[in-house]
Amino acid sequence: MAYEPPSWSTVPPPGSYTLEIIRDGVVIETVDASTRAHYILGRDPAAAHVHLPHPSVSRQHAVIQHRDSGGVWLMDLGSTHGTTINKKACPSRAFVALPPGAMVRLGSGSRLVTLLGPPDEAGASKAPGVPQPPPVRTRPGEAQYSAARAAQRAERIAATTGRSAVSADDLHGGGAGW
Repeated sequence: MAYEPPSWSTVPPPGSYTLEIIRDGVVIETVDASTRAHYILGRDPAAAHVHLPHPSVSRQHAVIQHRDSGGVWLMDLGSTHGTTINKKACPSRAFVALPPGAMVRLGSGSRLVTLLGPPDEAGASKAPGVPQPPPVRTRPGEAQYSAARAAQRAERIAATTGRSAVSADDLHGGGAGW
């Protein structure tokens, strides 16, 4: 069954989006995702724009679709083993907003696909018939309270295990932590 792009399909501005294919935490391939209006993801290199070889990935598993208002969408094309965005299952044959930074897994494959691009300002809330989650609300001072609780927990774990508490600043303050 051939994919038929919707009427709102469009090619994004050049260089605006990139797909990173990640396996075992390492980027193994980078794809410029701003040269076409849509990209088919799948196992069959002859039928997919982005080839993901794994037995649980369908020949044409999912599509990444650019919208004329600027958003990016993903649709599972009725695959056997499903698709997840940030570990949440996607409905079959329905467009779901794909914000920059999202991690997509097809089937039970070991590869992840990450969308990189500008912040999604206009497109995600304008697709007809696609429910959107409510905005996340935070109380004033909640971030500081959360950081203090995390520090207390780290100290408690350090005291219990006899190991020293290490903060993110200790690891990454002067650059990479490895």
